[in-house]
Amino acid sequence: QRFGEGLLEAELAALCPQALAPYYLRAPSVALPTDPGPGEVTLAKGHFSVLLDVKHFSPEEITVKVVGDHVEVHAHHEERPDEHGFISREFHRRYRLPEGVDPAAVTSGLSPEGILSIQAAAPGTSTAERTVPIAQGPQAGAK
Repeated sequence: QRFGEGLLEAELAALCPQALAPYYLRAPSVALPTDPGPGEVTLAKGHFSVLLDVKHFSPEEITVKVVGDHVEVHAHHEERPDEHGFISREFHRRYRLPEGVDPAAVTSGLSPEGILSIQAAAPGTSTAERTVPIAQGPQAGAK
């Protein structure tokens, strides 16, 4: 095995023939994502909702904050063993609240399956920073 040495051009062509095509001939669906995505996000005037898969983090490792007109999500865990060796994970997400959404109305919940839901509605204004508590339980992720 040539671990860590990359693939030969012929091996790459056999695995993914589109990868060697000029960029203007590649189908958009062939492109590999560089970001796993923000989860399911609903942004509308007067309404905000986000669903994030955080199953790799314990509730104590996740924080949700409202900073001005943004919601910030941070999750981090130290290095721990897994089936391939050791891994550490961390992510930061920041979402701008839509017009008409009251930052003081932001709530969050964590389902037993590891889905973090954050939602808010109702008009208002606030520029203070506050930590949003994460409710846990069978109905925490449902709205």
